Amino acid sequence: MSAVFVMTYVLLWAIVLLLAFAVLVLARQVGIIHLRIPNTGAATTPGGLIIGEPAPPFAVDSIDGTSVTIGSARERAQLLVFVSPACGACERLVPAINSVARSQSRTLETLVVNGHGDRDRARQFAKATKLGKVPMIASQEIFGEFDIKGTPYAIYLDEEGVVRAKGVVNTLAQVEGLIEAGRLRLTTSELRPGPSHQHGASQSPNGNGTLVVDQDAPVREGKQG
Repeated sequence: MSAVFVMTYVLLWAIVLLLAFAVLVLARQVGIIHLRIPNTGAATTPGGLIIGEPAPPFAVDSIDGTSVTIGSARERAQLLVFVSPACGACERLVPAINSVARSQSRTLETLVVNGHGDRDRARQFAKATKLGKVPMIASQEIFGEFDIKGTPYAIYLDEEGVVRAKGVVNTLAQVEGLIEAGRLRLTTSELRPGPSHQHGASQSPNGNGTLVVDQDAPVREGKQG
C-alpha cells in the first residue's frame, strides 16, 4: 500500500507540474498575440472641423469660474477633449487626460468640454471622475460649433488656433498619438502604427509604433506657421 501511495503522490505532483508549465506556455502565447495586435490610433468621424483650418474662437468661463479661451493665437497649443455625462468611456479616459495635462503642461493646454451644458452636472462629472485641475467647460454651443458627433473626442489646435489633429480617443496611447500627430501636422482619417510607404508620408515613433498618414483619406493642408 505504501508503494502505491508513493507512486500516486508522485504522479499527482507530475500532473500539477505539467499543468503549471502548460499555463505558462499559454500565457506567453497570449502575450505574443497581444503584441502583434495593431494599436489603432484615434479615428476621425465624418464631418466636423477641417484639419488645416482655424477653429472657431470662444471666450467662456469654466465650471469653477475661470476665464478660458479656445482657438486664436496663444503661447501653447491646445488639446480639447469632448465628453458627455453618461459616457462610460469618457469616465475611463479621465486618468489619461490628467496624465497628459500634467506631463505636457509646458507646451500644451488641456481643456475638457462637457456637452451637457449644465454646470452642476458637469461639476458632478468632474468630482466623480477626479478630473483634478484640468479646466472643464459646460457648453452645448461649443459642441455644436465643433460638430462633435460622439464622445470621447479630442481636437488638437496649434499655437495659431488651427486644427492639426482630431479623432475619437479611448486610451492614453490614443491621446498621446493624436497630440504627436498634431505636432507633426499630419492630416489623417485614422492614426495608426505602421510603415510609411506611399507618397513619402511623414512618420515618427510615438512609443506604440509609427504614426502615418492614411493615404486613402483626402488630405487638406492648412497654413503652417
